[in-house]
Amino acid sequence: MVGTMATTPNRGAAPWAAIAVSVALGGALLASAPQRVLSELFLLKPARTIRAAEAGEPVPLDALESATRQADAEAARGLSADGGDLAGRGHTLLALYRDPASPKGMAELDAARAAFLSVLSHAPLSPYVWDHLSYTEVTAHRLREAVAAWRRSVRAGPFDTALIPPRFESGLALHRYMDAASRREFDAQVRLYAQWNLPQLAEQTVRFDAADIVRPILVHDPAELAELNRLIPLLKARL
Repeated sequence: MVGTMATTPNRGAAPWAAIAVSVALGGALLASAPQRVLSELFLLKPARTIRAAEAGEPVPLDALESATRQADAEAARGLSADGGDLAGRGHTLLALYRDPASPKGMAELDAARAAFLSVLSHAPLSPYVWDHLSYTEVTAHRLREAVAAWRRSVRAGPFDTALIPPRFESGLALHRYMDAASRREFDAQVRLYAQWNLPQLAEQTVRFDAADIVRPILVHDPAELAELNRLIPLLKARL
């Protein structure tokens, strides 16, 4: 299948539950010889292949399939601590390529879910794996399960600032499906984000048109709300 390119969206490009995920097929039409070189390059390291596809880079489909199989094998043999997580992410990407609602897409999502749950069975405090599982569940339109996994990601593991932006993004996408308790946890994440990096929060708020959600959360901190309101029109002017 060399020559078929799987182009998948960067999670930073749009809220992945509120906006339908699309996969552009054949987005990068390269000559056959460069494609073979590209395939061979990606086949060397499954982690690099899967991360490139997640970032929206054009990855040959055969390379993505091979990388996912390698991650499955590494996880089964216990060769890599990240194997199960990588395998789950690879299967989710393949589901996006094949259409998540199709039988093949649903089979990939089932494989992804199984891979993540296998990791979580012995590492239940991994916030990244819970976040990845949440992404898979929303891709499968299992929104209640997606919210539950998002909450587990928030509660699990040590504090890590690297998780604040993606949690905000995924929380926005799931906001309409959250119950009161889940929204309280989301509100706490937004306040934490504002304290940590208000300009970045403002940027994501503008990108995802989320001012109506974010403003009420910051109403009890007038200084942060005023700064958010100052930044929003400046950022909109750049778009």
